[in-house]
Amino acid sequence: MPAGLNLQDSFENFIAFKNSENGNMLSRFICPVGSLPNLSELIGSYHYEKDFPVCIILYSTNEITEFFDKLESNILCFGKINPNIKIESVETLLPNEIFERNNFLFEFTEKLISYFNKDTEVYLEVSTNELNYRTRYDYLAKIPEELPGVGIKLRTGGSEARSFPPPDKAAYCIRLCSEKHIPFKASFGLEYPYTHYSTDMHTTMYGFVNLIGTGLLSEKLNMQEHIEMLEDEEINNFEFTDSYFRWKNHKIRLPEIKKARQLFRSVECSMLGFSVEEL
Repeated sequence: MPAGLNLQDSFENFIAFKNSENGNMLSRFICPVGSLPNLSELIGSYHYEKDFPVCIILYSTNEITEFFDKLESNILCFGKINPNIKIESVETLLPNEIFERNNFLFEFTEKLISYFNKDTEVYLEVSTNELNYRTRYDYLAKIPEELPGVGIKLRTGGSEARSFPPPDKAAYCIRLCSEKHIPFKASFGLEYPYTHYSTDMHTTMYGFVNLIGTGLLSEKLNMQEHIEMLEDEEINNFEFTDSYFRWKNHKIRLPEIKKARQLFRSVECSMLGFSVEEL
């Protein structure tokens, strides 16, 4: 959900596309945690009896105590939601306070995981700037080593030009996840297949082919090539066949693609009128 539509229209669109010929491309419905009760009512009123896979977005706060206070108030409602709702993944922007307290990220993440089922995937996002993004990503990358099921969320866009990260920042995150074998997902701003300059947003928007491609080819690319691939607007540099994917002189075959896909879990897209995980 959001994508400019109300919850009911988003829900109806999701069901329609999920039941379409290419519905297997859609994964989970993206829903802010505070909207779960309303989503539950919709599922009941439509007599929808199948499992409804959901990724919930938690409230973001600057302070750790406030974060968990809000989470606990929402958890109290979980027992009342429609049983067909399956919370398969959770994502959240980490409170800035975590990075002001040495070695606290593990304790925070461990507590966060305890609120959900053991099979629920948790994706953590960090607020970065030009000075500290490498430090924060390096710090975050240590957590999945001890807490399986934890991944990294890369925000690739938003409602403002400043929400789109520069290519060196996006490339660093993708390369780090590949090297450390960390599951990751990308969200926002990936409505089009190829990177292009948007006159509406007044910035360059990454294409999902570019972004997914650099994730698949990560082990074959150096950092500069990561950046070049993310920025590449020349469609002819990309090739798809039944057996391989190619960018320029770099090629990855189907068995390698299947292996790489275990880490690159999904991209979030709102082009269909609602936010949804694809892949």
